[in-house]
Amino acid sequence: MKNAVFSKSLLVLLVVLTATIAAFPCRCIQASLKTYYQRADAVVAAKVLSVSTSTEGDELTTVKLEIMDAWKKDLPKEIEVVTGTSCIYIFQTGEEHLLYLKNRTSNNFTTMRCWGNLPLDKSQKSLNWLKKYGKKSRAELSSVYLPDFFGELSGNLLFETGDWFQIDDGDFL
Repeated sequence: MKNAVFSKSLLVLLVVLTATIAAFPCRCIQASLKTYYQRADAVVAAKVLSVSTSTEGDELTTVKLEIMDAWKKDLPKEIEVVTGTSCIYIFQTGEEHLLYLKNRTSNNFTTMRCWGNLPLDKSQKSLNWLKKYGKKSRAELSSVYLPDFFGELSGNLLFETGDWFQIDDGDFL
């Protein structure tokens, strides 16, 4: 008899705990700026160019960002970030954010609400920390088109490689 009562009590407790976890699946635990930085593959200050939401399966939001500032990793001027599930980080077109990102694929990242992300206008403390301790990177241009006065340089198309510009036939400037 005691075992039956104990088993029922344990079952009720388990159901209540499971329901509580399902109702509040994303609970953020505050971490230090150093911890957010160490966990991220890249950190960016970026402007939201577009937002699209998938309704198939899990709800995922894909965001196209224009990179204004970067830390930890050189990035192209525009990247895509996917966020979703119960810990979705909310984006709106035109907003600016400080984001801590994890790689998904090349130039495609993910982020979540609990990763230290902030609207840019509320991120001064984080930006000060990044200026002091972060590894500054840059948003790269994949190619540069120069006007006609460089016409003799192999079709006007130059490719950026580090601090040098490479003409499409392999010569460096």
